[in-house]
Amino acid sequence: MCIVLRLYLWVRVLRDSCMIYRRRWQIYEGGYRRRGGPDISWSTAVRHCYVSNKPLFAGQLILWSCVIFTYIAYNGERDFQPDVFTIKNSMWFTVMQQLLVGYNDMFPKSAFGQTTCLLNTLCGMIILSLAIEIIFEAMTLSSIETWALDWLNEYEIKEKERDAATSYLSSWWRYAALSRDALEGAAPVEGDALQAKKTHLYHNAVTGFNNLRSESAKLHTLESYTADSSAGDFESAEADLNAILETLPKAMEATHRELAGRLDKMEKGQEAILAQLDALLAT
Repeated sequence: MCIVLRLYLWVRVLRDSCMIYRRRWQIYEGGYRRRGGPDISWSTAVRHCYVSNKPLFAGQLILWSCVIFTYIAYNGERDFQPDVFTIKNSMWFTVMQQLLVGYNDMFPKSAFGQTTCLLNTLCGMIILSLAIEIIFEAMTLSSIETWALDWLNEYEIKEKERDAATSYLSSWWRYAALSRDALEGAAPVEGDALQAKKTHLYHNAVTGFNNLRSESAKLHTLESYTADSSAGDFESAEADLNAILETLPKAMEATHRELAGRLDKMEKGQEAILAQLDALLAT
């Protein structure tokens, strides 16, 4: 029961120290409830702490769960298996149990120890799932990095499209010039050599045209990924700001007017003092 109370107090301290819980009334006044948001409770605060720094949260969860379950395993089995469940063995048993493996054929004999062993296993499954998510998230790219790669991919496709267009036009114009010279009788080669060269140029022109179409198709499919959404983001941010300003209480407006009046009085007082100083300096 003391351990449960300590866990409850730890959750309370974590909740009260979280920024989203301490400033929940400002969030409510900003239109959070009006937009259908649920009440901000301890679960929201815990999830906020996890999202803000996942590695730190998982590390603290691993540390404190190992300490707590080691203490429980040692106190629960020291009267039944004093030679087996020492403090060191209890710590290794807790860690290995969270990793879903056994340690040195140890198993609690008391009903309380078996229950806490089951809870320790469930806690280990949660910790492993969080660790796997952190590892996979560390291996993924951020939105900015993804945008940079998409932009670079688009740039490379444009370069390939330009090269394909250059190759196509070069081969086609050389083929057209060689055909014109053959009709006019001014071709540098004749007979089979002329036909072979024309066939080679025509083949290169067709290949370049096909490459040009392929790269253009790739570029068309990338347009939706590389579109700049900054204008839409600014518009949505401006709409959110207007919604927040509309929900400000009247007391805030009165406070702003009072502050503005005080500033005006201070400026007038400073002007009067400066005028007196100027008069003294003039005399």
